[in-house]
Amino acid sequence: MKKSVWAVVITLALFAGCKKNDNAAKWVGTYTDASNASVKQIVITEVDKSTVQMQLQTPSGSSFVTFVTIKGARLSDATDAIVNENGNILPDVVTLYHFSGSAILNGNALSFLGGAVSTSDSTNTHSYTFNGSK
Repeated sequence: MKKSVWAVVITLALFAGCKKNDNAAKWVGTYTDASNASVKQIVITEVDKSTVQMQLQTPSGSSFVTFVTIKGARLSDATDAIVNENGNILPDVVTLYHFSGSAILNGNALSFLGGAVSTSDSTNTHSYTFNGSK
């Protein structure tokens, strides 16, 4: 009996030690910036426990339209994300850009500073700023 109790205790301890933090869940939501930032809204969804997708949006009539989708912002911890990937800026699906930047989450407040440089023309650049909240 004692052996089976110890086996259960050891198994539970091992599983408890393997638990990973789900940092991405803290980021999920729609954030809006009321200032004159280049990005007015960011919609964040979870890819996995350490990666989020960020849709950078701008107003279009009474709604918002996504013009950049960052598919893999990597979370270094619960409050910091790093962007480093290639993608497009809509509606141009031909030109490939390299996106880089960082985001900081402080409670319900999100700050993002990033840029995009064309992979074929280094003079073709875009800067993005955002300071908003859920």
